[in-house]
Amino acid sequence: MYNIGMKIFINDTEAIFLKRPNRFIIHANIDGIEVICHCPNTGRMGELLLPGVKIILEKSHNPGRKTAYSVVAVYKGSLIVPIASVRANRVAAEIIIPSLFDNPIIRSEVTYGESRFDFLVEEEDGKTFIEVKSCTLFDGDRAIFPDAPTTRGLKHINGLDFATTKGYKAMVIFVVFNPHATTFSPNYITDPKFAQSLEFVSSRVKIIPFKVGVEEDGNVVVPNESRILPVVYK
Repeated sequence: MYNIGMKIFINDTEAIFLKRPNRFIIHANIDGIEVICHCPNTGRMGELLLPGVKIILEKSHNPGRKTAYSVVAVYKGSLIVPIASVRANRVAAEIIIPSLFDNPIIRSEVTYGESRFDFLVEEEDGKTFIEVKSCTLFDGDRAIFPDAPTTRGLKHINGLDFATTKGYKAMVIFVVFNPHATTFSPNYITDPKFAQSLEFVSSRVKIIPFKVGVEEDGNVVVPNESRILPVVYK
């Protein structure tokens, strides 16, 4: 793996996870003091946020914010899993998309039809709408998405498929935050509608599960080979 010099979080301090009373708040223990932190991911993350696990906190520089820290990553054994899902878009824009396209013009937050997609990539031979998803659920060496039912994700899948009927290309990038993953699967158990829809559109919408690693200082590392995982459907 190689370090590309990109950070997706700042490790200001580390703490112990205590509890998560709602989707937006996490209680953490910093050197014996209980601190309320912001949670930037509304997914369940039940396999990650276990009492006693070590977490990484990033300090907010907004003096008007109620919480001083955001939880930006969780240790899963020796694996560091970022949970600020929106930051997967940076990985896609700066690492993944440039590796998939030649000299692309990249526009972000583009609306088409009833959907707003993360990116529109323009090339001489056409335009590609791209939606990015952060994958943080793993079963052994298999990456799985989603970890909770996602009506928003389903809408994006259907919107991308619709775009292909109008002459556009379409792609879903799953940023897999596990450099040891070897396969990717949609989660038929937790969200069968999303999983079945992803499988249904896969002949028209490109599915790109791209694996990366993250170091404790927030640096992103990329495997030298086999970065794009094979998709295993049910």
